[in-house]
Amino acid sequence: MILSDRRKEADRNKMNKEQFLNTLEECLSGQIDAADLRDTLRYYREYIEEEEQHGKTEQEVLQSLGSPRLIAHSILDAHEEAVHGSPEGYYDSEESDFHEEGEVTLSDRIRYYGIRAAILAVILALLVISFMVLKILFPFILLAIVAGWIYRHFFRD
Repeated sequence: MILSDRRKEADRNKMNKEQFLNTLEECLSGQIDAADLRDTLRYYREYIEEEEQHGKTEQEVLQSLGSPRLIAHSILDAHEEAVHGSPEGYYDSEESDFHEEGEVTLSDRIRYYGIRAAILAVILALLVISFMVLKILFPFILLAIVAGWIYRHFFRD
């Protein structure tokens, strides 16, 4: 299995721009309409040429793009979603994995508990500040209460 994957990788590394575009065209032909196919091929041709103008070799650009078959699969998935609506799951770019609809991922849990931890930290900070202020003001509050009591009991008519 690993040997087979390495051979495929080596074959892809030997692929040139025209072979890449031909493979992409073969995978998409008959699957999407002719105008979309032309636009897709033009996009990838122009992308490869622009990257070469920026100093990358053809092989570097093709390696960064990955397999034309995988690209075609992604394009067909996007086309299927556009035509028939959202699939039953989604791809999480952070975790590079497919998730069923309603499945809770690690990033969802981290976000959920992170927000709650932040809210709890703010509440705790407000309580600490409140107690510090009360600690400073307590003698003055107590003095005002005692002074008011003395005034009412001794200096009132």
